[in-house]
Amino acid sequence: MIKFGINKYFWIFLLILFIGLFFRAYGLDFAPPGLHPDEAMNGNEALFSPGQVFYQENAGREGLYVNCISLIFKLFEPSISSLRLTSAIFGFLTIIGMYFFSKELFLLIGLKSKNSKIASLFASFFLAISFWHVNFSRMGIRGVLLPFFLVFCFYFFFKGIRTNRLIDFLIAGIFLGLGFYGYSAFRMIVLIFPIPFLYYFFSSIKKQELKRFFFEYWTFCLVTIIILLPLLTYFWHNSDLFFKRFDEVSIFSRPNTGKLFFEGTLSHLLMFNFIGDKYNYNFSYSPQLLFPVGLLFLLGIFLFIRKCVRGFRKRNYRALMACAFVFVWFFVMLLPGIFSYYKGPSALRSIGTIPVAYVFSAYGAFYLFDKLRKMKFFVKRTIWLVILITLIGGALFSWQFYKYFYLFTNNPVTIGAFGQRIADIGFFLNKEPQSLKKYVVVNEGNRPVPCPYGPPLAGQTIMFLESVEYGKIRSFYLSKQEISFLANLEGDAVIIPVWPSDEIIKEIQAINPKCKLFSIDNFNKGLTITR
Repeated sequence: MIKFGINKYFWIFLLILFIGLFFRAYGLDFAPPGLHPDEAMNGNEALFSPGQVFYQENAGREGLYVNCISLIFKLFEPSISSLRLTSAIFGFLTIIGMYFFSKELFLLIGLKSKNSKIASLFASFFLAISFWHVNFSRMGIRGVLLPFFLVFCFYFFFKGIRTNRLIDFLIAGIFLGLGFYGYSAFRMIVLIFPIPFLYYFFSSIKKQELKRFFFEYWTFCLVTIIILLPLLTYFWHNSDLFFKRFDEVSIFSRPNTGKLFFEGTLSHLLMFNFIGDKYNYNFSYSPQLLFPVGLLFLLGIFLFIRKCVRGFRKRNYRALMACAFVFVWFFVMLLPGIFSYYKGPSALRSIGTIPVAYVFSAYGAFYLFDKLRKMKFFVKRTIWLVILITLIGGALFSWQFYKYFYLFTNNPVTIGAFGQRIADIGFFLNKEPQSLKKYVVVNEGNRPVPCPYGPPLAGQTIMFLESVEYGKIRSFYLSKQEISFLANLEGDAVIIPVWPSDEIIKEIQAINPKCKLFSIDNFNKGLTITR
């Protein structure tokens, strides 16, 4: 299905894959720190309610990611590492897909086979070391599925156009259908697909192959629809859930929509090179792209625009389609972030732009590489060009490693954003004896679980850690409104508020004067009741 000759490009690609695997698999037990409640929510559902098409809790999520976690839990012991391993696997596979997708795209815009391989190596390398993609490849949330399904879906579709092989369209349809079970923003793909479809349609007319086109087209659509049937049936019976997550964060449900749209568009266009997302999806508002890669990104955009103009003038509709496709993908996949009420750019909701961002950067890198190798000095001394590229690549690798595993992972803001403090409560409770009654007051977090009367989302982290350690939830979880239950509590018990404010401590002590305050660590506090 995928052919790759054993040559120098193959060995370079293997090295890139090793780098990408290292960035995504190394130290999953400590980087990122803690366990965010959104991650824990996915883990708990994978443990206790796997196999669903759609999960209504936490504003609603398509079920593929949770079900993949459940499969990983069956293969490995449930843990924080195995929870995040699901993302690491999809992130690693995306690097493979990125190479083959970008190679097909570069062939479409007119690069020769050899040059398309070189440009694709740049694209896969930039993705392999991308802080943006690495971060989501190490978090137990489903956003990382979006780039994965996008690159493989379009790779097989473009390959099908080039080879006229029905099997490629069939596989593209499988990836398209499955993609809707991943991250909600994948739905935006319906705005991108008309461009390659129209190109294939008109090129089929030109080649007098309309019969083949319709057969392949309907095969593609039929496979997609068959895979989508369970999800479509679910939304048919639960139509209110289809837009629930979007409605919750949409700028259209707030005043000054026009102003918010303008601000959102500007912030998302600037995030690649100037000011990016905040913690925990980015490092300290830094640009989403590493500085040199960001410059190549801008150069690549200019080169694509130039290619588009030349394609229009010379009636090179294949190159014109490829360029239009990339720009439409870029702007369409920015829309989930732009349409969300979010102060600043959203690295998560715009994660679908990652592949094309590195396509732009790779095209810019190849352009400079091509200029360098044609210079007299490098024509006669190729080894120096290889050394130069190696040194630059090594410097980028080293900086990204240091940035993620030291600056980001050890930063106090990151530690707080990923819920290390809440995880510490879970570790503490796991050490306490079975005979001790344990009560967790979840006075922090926004969404109740289960909705609408359960404790807030923050309790999911402690629940997951308990479930991993003992195979069940041992503690009792109370929302702030339920603490009156503690009034008649007697015997050996411990009460831990998720957020140990003086206010909640005083409220609990007023309800039950037998409670005595103690410190778990430098921040977390608890109350004990003894016989």
